[in-house]
Amino acid sequence: TGLVHTRSDGAFVDPSNGRVCVAVNGGGGPGAIARAVCSRSGKVADPCNSEGPLLPKFVNLHSRGPSPSVSCPPGYQQILCNARSPWLGYLTNKGVDNKGVIPSENVCAVSRCTEKNWCEVTAVCRIPEDSEQYKVAVCPTSDLVEVVGLKSGPWDDAQSRASCPTGYVVSHCEVQTGLVHTRSD
Repeated sequence: TGLVHTRSDGAFVDPSNGRVCVAVNGGGGPGAIARAVCSRSGKVADPCNSEGPLLPKFVNLHSRGPSPSVSCPPGYQQILCNARSPWLGYLTNKGVDNKGVIPSENVCAVSRCTEKNWCEVTAVCRIPEDSEQYKVAVCPTSDLVEVVGLKSGPWDDAQSRASCPTGYVVSHCEVQTGLVHTRSD
């Protein structure tokens, strides 16, 4: 077993090298062994523009802090989410299994850590084999496209990002929830 809640700090994909899976032994642990399942990487044709630049088939994301959270870019689907914290108990009862994995159907996030006792999440996202899913989520159908970001975390300076599809730029930007004068920086 992975011993994440008792003797292991968790697992993560190295943010600077998506070819590396890291398992971290915890204090008093018997030693950790990393296990990776590897998929062929590369670039794929943009389902919105077959003559445009190629897109990465996989994207790796990383967040560390008191409430780390990542979400895949539009059109990509999460296929892996890992969590780790060097402090025992910070991953307990937060949807992290004993091998340091948060199921892909869940949001890749951990809450209730602290600045000092941080947690970390990493995710691997891929363009789906069925390019129709990608097209529905990303491909523009007119000259104007509206994109709404995911809700940010409730902590100070947490961000929500709305990214335009390739070939588009932001022509209007606002805080959709309002609250600029009372609850938004």
